[in-house]
Amino acid sequence: MHDLQDSRIVVSNYCWGASCISHSSAAIMTSTRLGEVDYLVLYGDPGQPYVLAFPDPHCKIDQLSGSPKVSTSVSHGRTIMSYNVTTGEHSVIKVTGGTREVRVVILDTETAYFTWEAVIPAEGNFGSHYSIGSNETVLVIGP
Repeated sequence: MHDLQDSRIVVSNYCWGASCISHSSAAIMTSTRLGEVDYLVLYGDPGQPYVLAFPDPHCKIDQLSGSPKVSTSVSHGRTIMSYNVTTGEHSVIKVTGGTREVRVVILDTETAYFTWEAVIPAEGNFGSHYSIGSNETVLVIGP
């Protein structure tokens, strides 16, 4: 806990790109589309349990990197992903079976403080402004 400065809000029915989640108990840092993949970046305090639910019961969840391990279940027509956050480690989870491939990046709160979604500038007067001049971004983890 960070001196009671943070609180947990459960996000529900959140959509971005071509993907949606039913709910998440972890904080959402950002969501974006990189190429043909929708990315969701979540963070939370180490040692706390979190869940992320997709509105499709047929999603396939593959952990590509990181720890701790993610467990999955199906409940009420949703694919539920349960996990704990580890200090200083980030996990990447691949989710398929929905409208588009999703990569979920899981960070601890301290690592999230050093993570950015930077805009790749395009040509023109507003090239550095997302959605006006450029829709290209890159995720940067680290100082």
